[in-house]
Amino acid sequence: MSSGNLLLNPWQTVHAIPPLPAEAIHIWRIDLPLLPDVLDSCHSLLTPQEAERANRLRQPQARQQFIAGRGILRRILAATSGLDPHLIPITTAPNGKPAFAQSGIAFNVAHSGDTVLIALHRGGSIGIDIECIDPTRSFMEIAQHSFTPSENLSLLAIDDPQQRRDTFYQLWTRKEAIAKADGRGLVLPFTSFHIPPFPANSTPIPIDQTETTPPRTFYVTDLPLETGLAGAMALDSPIHEMKLLMFPRHELR
Repeated sequence: MSSGNLLLNPWQTVHAIPPLPAEAIHIWRIDLPLLPDVLDSCHSLLTPQEAERANRLRQPQARQQFIAGRGILRRILAATSGLDPHLIPITTAPNGKPAFAQSGIAFNVAHSGDTVLIALHRGGSIGIDIECIDPTRSFMEIAQHSFTPSENLSLLAIDDPQQRRDTFYQLWTRKEAIAKADGRGLVLPFTSFHIPPFPANSTPIPIDQTETTPPRTFYVTDLPLETGLAGAMALDSPIHEMKLLMFPRHELR
């Protein structure tokens, strides 16, 4: 699928984990709550440290987000790499970003509300973000501190309150996806790079050089999600092929 049709690609429910070709991007969507047997299967794939982390999460939704995200991630990485899912070496970089060490497979995970997203790509750096749109949030105060002057002017130019709110969340998820792909996360100041206000479809976004990092360009694409959700994916190379995959509610074969 060409990048020009990315946003027209529907989420496809599959019954087996497909191969991940070179240059392809697979984005998996997991809708919560999972059926009990699927959640139990995910929990069984966690390492003792991951299970302990899950147990420390007091909110049931947060606990299920982590168990589902990490368990299904292990299953996908196992199918992609040929390794036992229990033996997938998920490491954490100094900046906190998880990685599949020395595999050549990049991944990133995001969750909000009842939705978990997992993005995978062979090589390079990938980032993904999803946000539930909160109708009560004072988002313009956040924008004033987190967005560039031109981004704030674009928001203020939108008369319709709901459209302005939706645009804020879409801009935020684009910035978050880029920051996660870059690897610095929220350490990367959101005011240090500009995001266009129009819908992103493999849009190149340059990130300026700092004393410790070279200049980089990321390509950001909005994700097709229903009303009430905003999401974006960023990659450090042009986007050639992207599949949007729904993890089924039953056990995969």
